[in-house]
Amino acid sequence: MHKFSDFFDPHLKQLPLSHRSAVEHALDHLQAIYGSNPDPEDHGFVAYVERGDTPVSVSCAIGRDLSSALEGVFLDGDCLVGVVLWGNSGAGVTLVCPREKDYAPQVAAILREHLCGEGRP
Repeated sequence: MHKFSDFFDPHLKQLPLSHRSAVEHALDHLQAIYGSNPDPEDHGFVAYVERGDTPVSVSCAIGRDLSSALEGVFLDGDCLVGVVLWGNSGAGVTLVCPREKDYAPQVAAILREHLCGEGRP
């Protein structure tokens, strides 16, 4: 998993364009709330799920149990996007997981389960 909190991270340019777009949308929202330099520890971050990530590795990285902490999931282009809040202040994590065959399958399955409550692909 890679954590993003600003547009200057060189890893952002290495993402496929369809995935980068979803990460950039999430960064736009984060910066609209907290300004151009949000503190990942206090304000949250955008987490790009990588192919080998598991629910355990994602849960450790976001500080919450992925299977029970998701507030909601939606689609952004070719990606599933999940939201995990850390408390009442709105700070938390936006997860971006590509919708590709065999891509972080256990993580994607959890996100799909929360997509409109239907478990849609």
